[in-house]
Amino acid sequence: VRLLAVIPFHRRDVILCPAPLFHSFGLLAVTLGTLVGATFALPDRFDPRESLSLIDRHGVTALVAVPVMLHRITSQPEAEGAGRGSMRIVLSGGSALGPELGQRVTERFGPVAYDLYGSTEAGWVAVATPEDVAARPGSVGRPIPGVEVSIVDPDGRRLGPGESGHIEVRGEGLFEGYLDAPAGETVVTGDLGRLDEDGFLWVEGRADDL
Repeated sequence: VRLLAVIPFHRRDVILCPAPLFHSFGLLAVTLGTLVGATFALPDRFDPRESLSLIDRHGVTALVAVPVMLHRITSQPEAEGAGRGSMRIVLSGGSALGPELGQRVTERFGPVAYDLYGSTEAGWVAVATPEDVAARPGSVGRPIPGVEVSIVDPDGRRLGPGESGHIEVRGEGLFEGYLDAPAGETVVTGDLGRLDEDGFLWVEGRADDL
């Protein structure tokens, strides 16, 4: 629910969600939209041309898609309409949006791109708003309310601003742990990154392949 303080879904939204609902990202979109009473357009399968058609046909105001879908949508030839007048939110998640794709989304739909970072174990961690996507391309934004992010070295010692290390998360959304291995108060996501002096998180890669 705290995500709604950052990603402004509301009851009047029409949400197109081609992201798979068996994945936590698609499921999150349906959960948030249902909480506010929004309307959904849920295609049977993803097709970039059909997505643009559905946006115009239903007056879609929010698009929820993984980056590869956004890449394919923004690679389609420019068409009349294509959601420019109605789109409020383009929410990306599941993998890195990246500076180039963030710019393409902005050029196609306007300054409406949100980049969500999270993991199965840590829950939803940080969101880059459209202002962040423009001003700090490549950052995944600041931690959402109620979440604390630290960068630690392999021994668990906290690192300072600008130093790269393991991303450690503390918050209410942590999982309960693996079989016979309960979670602690924090979770190390397996991703590498850094925090800048303004508290923005930059994901730089993986610490392992799991």
